[in-house]
Amino acid sequence: MPFMKLNKDHVTILNNSNPVLIDIVNSSGPDGIRFDVWYANQHLPKIDGHYPIGLRRYTSPSRSAYFFIQELNDDEAQKFIDKGNEGIHGERPKTLSAHLSCIGTSLGGQRRNDAPSSVLDSAYAYPVFFNVNRDSFEEFDNWYNDEHLPMLLHCPQWLMCRRYQLFNLIDCSWTHVAVHYLADLRALQSKERDDARSTPWRMVLEKNKWFEPDYYVGQRVFD
Repeated sequence: MPFMKLNKDHVTILNNSNPVLIDIVNSSGPDGIRFDVWYANQHLPKIDGHYPIGLRRYTSPSRSAYFFIQELNDDEAQKFIDKGNEGIHGERPKTLSAHLSCIGTSLGGQRRNDAPSSVLDSAYAYPVFFNVNRDSFEEFDNWYNDEHLPMLLHCPQWLMCRRYQLFNLIDCSWTHVAVHYLADLRALQSKERDDARSTPWRMVLEKNKWFEPDYYVGQRVFD
């Protein structure tokens, strides 16, 4: 139940968008060159050449990770959900310490009214993952949509967020992700973010054992 009602005149509500394939790979160990060669020459071409819509790649140095967000159509997403990720990733190097892959089906989103039309190509993507108890899906969605996002989007550098429910392909225990698009990393130190993370409604949700978000800060890699 919300603790306050917010003005949303500064945002545009996004209806359902394309489903996505989210793939995150982490590297460890000294053989970073071998990992980079595999990632660039084997892994990405199999993904990039397999689906026609759009692939956006990111690097997250603080997590020693690469991740990408691949736009799919509904048929492609359903094939993944039905059959899994067979035959896409191929042989992986020993320096690959973790590999998470999942399909996201759209829960909508919000964007600032003044966000540029190229917002999907923003310099930074900030996916935040949650493993929400099924009984709490509705309350979680209400909080995120009605309070959390409108507060974040008051920050001029916080341009847009797309939300997804997740289906596991490889080692994904999360149920939800919010992919935030940032113009500048100053958004993560903004007053708007601090305020959005300290409301009474969020404090109530934080008492749940499942409320333990994980996130990656990714910088866009352009070809």
